[in-house]
Amino acid sequence: EPSFRDSKVVFSVFGDDFTPTEGLDMYEVEIRIGANASKYWGKMQFEAKNQIHKKEIEGERSASKQSNTLEALICCLKALNKPCMLSVYSTEDYIISAFQQGWFKNWKKNNWKNSHGNTIRNADQWKELWDLLQPYPHRVMKGE
Repeated sequence: EPSFRDSKVVFSVFGDDFTPTEGLDMYEVEIRIGANASKYWGKMQFEAKNQIHKKEIEGERSASKQSNTLEALICCLKALNKPCMLSVYSTEDYIISAFQQGWFKNWKKNNWKNSHGNTIRNADQWKELWDLLQPYPHRVMKGE
């Protein structure tokens, strides 16, 4: 089950004698991200054994709203340390469309260039996001 690094909430459902051959339920972690031009934030939570576990991140950073929204998601992903399924919610259409329209995969395939051959905005963040997301099945949806 997931837990969060640097969090006061650390727990294990399985105990010390758990081995992967005993089976593993995939927990779903809900991530809600947001930003403006001066800060970013993310709220994460999952439920296990009828208990809700939460972690919030936030930071100050002078950048575009899009870049700060990416930073929020990057920081949330860095806080995870166990396999889980991710449901990511954002109000930023640019982020949502990148996933839902397949741009993210195409950018990776085209060395972080758009359909016009230009390097995409925030390419370094998208590259980092690609690497961080690899271990996690995920979906990205509109929501606050």
